[in-house]
Amino acid sequence: MRRPRKDAGFADAKPKAGSPRPETAAPFFLPRKCRRFWPKPLLGALEKILPTALERFESGRPKSVIPERLRPELGRVLCIYGDAGWGEDVARGKYGSGRFSEALVAAAADLIRIKWKPGPPPQLVTAVPSQRHEELVRDFAQRLAMKLGVPFVATLKKRRKAEPQKVMQNSPMQLRNVLDAFEIIEPRYSFAASESRPATGNVHSFLKQLAEHLSTSLAPAPDLPPVPMLLVDDMVDSGWTLTLAAVLLRQHGSGPVYPFALAKASPRGG
Repeated sequence: MRRPRKDAGFADAKPKAGSPRPETAAPFFLPRKCRRFWPKPLLGALEKILPTALERFESGRPKSVIPERLRPELGRVLCIYGDAGWGEDVARGKYGSGRFSEALVAAAADLIRIKWKPGPPPQLVTAVPSQRHEELVRDFAQRLAMKLGVPFVATLKKRRKAEPQKVMQNSPMQLRNVLDAFEIIEPRYSFAASESRPATGNVHSFLKQLAEHLSTSLAPAPDLPPVPMLLVDDMVDSGWTLTLAAVLLRQHGSGPVYPFALAKASPRGG
């Protein structure tokens, strides 16, 4: 597949006549069902940076399997980047207008509610901080949360810049590239409701759980309520960014984490 270049002029590009724009896109699975094993060459680095994300043999030697309690759930992706239809919309938003369209928000919400139906359903939406477009993914995730009628929480923060995963040559390099790139910060919630899905049942239920959680939590580190979360990113390539972000969320107390990306970087998505 030929990928659009960053300088390909998406601000002025228009969908081709007859391009497919399905009301509800067919969901793609995220690559390799997200990751289940840490790369063995990085177990030493993981012991220093994320020691609690490792299981161990009786001898104390770390295992390569990612603990089941920390793994993300099976995720979904809306489209292939640059393909006719939604893939072109993602490209225009990312490198042209600087904002993903309302049509993409609606398509993502329909995919989640109608095609995917994760269960138990997410009670919070959060976003992977964009490496090069500070507000791009968060803005999309906030609008998606509003469409779904659940709160948005900002709790992942960039610690440093990382290189694009597509330039990394193998899985260990891809994980090393993002291993200490993010951290969990004190969660900041927003509760905007859509006109069609007012913030009543879902949000009120969540607020009750949050109040109960805060009343019993004495943890000095940022602590998250134990509810299912939708983790949103714009692109997925190696799968390590979403996997690592999900591990961090689970380590800080969240419930099941459902990864969702707007586009795969390639059909293989490896």
